[in-house]
Amino acid sequence: MKTAKDFHEKAMSLYEESLVAKYKVSDKKRIELLKQAFEFEKKAAYLLIDRFDLEPTRSKLFASSATMAYQLLEFRESEKMVAHGLAGDPPEDILEELRDLFDKVNFYRHLTTRGIELSGDEFRFTLGSGDEIMKGLAKGDEVIPRIMGIEALYSRTVERMNKRPYRLHGRLPAEDNNIVQMYYKTPVAASFAIIFKIPRMKEIGQPEIPAMETAIPYVDEMLECMDLVNNGKIKELKDRISDESYFQSFIINARKIAPDGSNVKQVGFTVYRNNKEEIHPFDKIQADIALENAFIGIKGEDIKEKDKIVVSGILLASDTPKKHITLVEEIQEYKKNGKPKKLKIKRHKIKFANEAQRELVRLYYEESVSVEVYRYKNNHLEFIDLKPTF
Repeated sequence: MKTAKDFHEKAMSLYEESLVAKYKVSDKKRIELLKQAFEFEKKAAYLLIDRFDLEPTRSKLFASSATMAYQLLEFRESEKMVAHGLAGDPPEDILEELRDLFDKVNFYRHLTTRGIELSGDEFRFTLGSGDEIMKGLAKGDEVIPRIMGIEALYSRTVERMNKRPYRLHGRLPAEDNNIVQMYYKTPVAASFAIIFKIPRMKEIGQPEIPAMETAIPYVDEMLECMDLVNNGKIKELKDRISDESYFQSFIINARKIAPDGSNVKQVGFTVYRNNKEEIHPFDKIQADIALENAFIGIKGEDIKEKDKIVVSGILLASDTPKKHITLVEEIQEYKKNGKPKKLKIKRHKIKFANEAQRELVRLYYEESVSVEVYRYKNNHLEFIDLKPTF
């Protein structure tokens, strides 16, 4: 008779094979191996279901099987495994893992429309659990920037798909503006969710665009690109969005929408396609989304003659930057007796690589920030990414 250890070892072997298959074979093969791994891990866990004296082994097996079920999108199975794990007396670290899994599984339940009809020109955005999220209630600081990020993602997607040059100033062309307009429907109770509606042209008194009668292709493109970011497929995203400014603009706005891991732990989108709901979870946290800077070097510089550093200071406010920003760093030096000298001021001139980076810095004028840069042999600095410092 096989033991829990035998089933667990077989499950781990299959799980490792599934990870290799993800990158070297196909996603279909990965899922097939993962399903087999889950069945073996589930058997191992159920053999110990009444062995509350065998902690932490018992809870580890249920947490592991719950994770595999979650990765397979088998949320009811994952929920069962979590419940069995919590029924025991797991140590604190496994207890937190099980609680996090329960939050994730519960969030998927909230992502479904649950009797609320969505038309093709609508999509639903849901914020999951977190320190600033309660059922039907969320802090404005967490909601409004994400709404603005979604609007920016959608409008940029419309412009890109209509082959418009990247726009830093001015209004959208009239023919694009007609389909970028968004309306919001009443938030959904029981979780914090907002339905975005993009009206058809005839609903807002505008002529139809023959090549694109509805907003569906734009919404679907936006969400498919969000899936690529969430799954870490940045190369595939770059292949899809070849223009560097549009590419980095997408990353910047996706990061605005992403959960931070504490105040907001999960976000996701729901659409209705082909008579069924499609769910697009987005659980990659903001700190894990970096601007992938395709190299656009400073003229005359060898791309090998550079290193990556971080400079911190106050971002100077100015007119819309043309080619660079200025960061003011205060350096405190001390005398031999330990008394402070007069503050030393150092100015860093940082060159932009593309238009989207200019948009990012506008949010942080006169604030303390850390800027990741390329530093060249002659001390020229080129912008990569920026984050506020608190």
